[in-house]
Amino acid sequence: RFGFRLLNRELGLPQAALQQLLRGMSKCRPRREMPRLRSPEVQRLVSRCLNIGRVTLARFFILARNLLARVMDELMPLQLDGRSGLLADSTTLHSQILFSYPEVTVVLRTRKNAPNGAKIVRRCSCGSARDPLCTCCIFREQTRDITDPRQCIWPFSRSQATSWFKALCSALGLQNLGWR
Repeated sequence: RFGFRLLNRELGLPQAALQQLLRGMSKCRPRREMPRLRSPEVQRLVSRCLNIGRVTLARFFILARNLLARVMDELMPLQLDGRSGLLADSTTLHSQILFSYPEVTVVLRTRKNAPNGAKIVRRCSCGSARDPLCTCCIFREQTRDITDPRQCIWPFSRSQATSWFKALCSALGLQNLGWR
């Protein structure tokens, strides 16, 4: 397209056909490998967070793994009750966390591949003894002191979470990891 524009020539392809062709060609490019956090690495990150007194960050990593959430789009802006005081069709709602023992449900207004919203349900994994990785219990602890249900449940910003994540990965010798 650029070449034809530069030469001041007509392309000769309908715009819709050209867009379809370009979309198809983009799938043929080699994809860059994005290293993923696996359970052992998450366990090391959580242990390190607990050792340095960052309990909330440890909860953040556990929930990211247990919910299989997209960290920046789904986990970071989580709200206890984003519907509180809003109209039903409001777009400021991000999420809602519903507790009904023995499970917790995270309701997201939108999610990738689910534009009409999604529900993520996790059952309590505590048996007779408390499980430190239980999603339900972690959500209860994290949301216990929230006064405004529309506020984000995390007391840190995206940039703080990212810089702490990179610093922890570096300290643990984990290379080239991202939120994916």
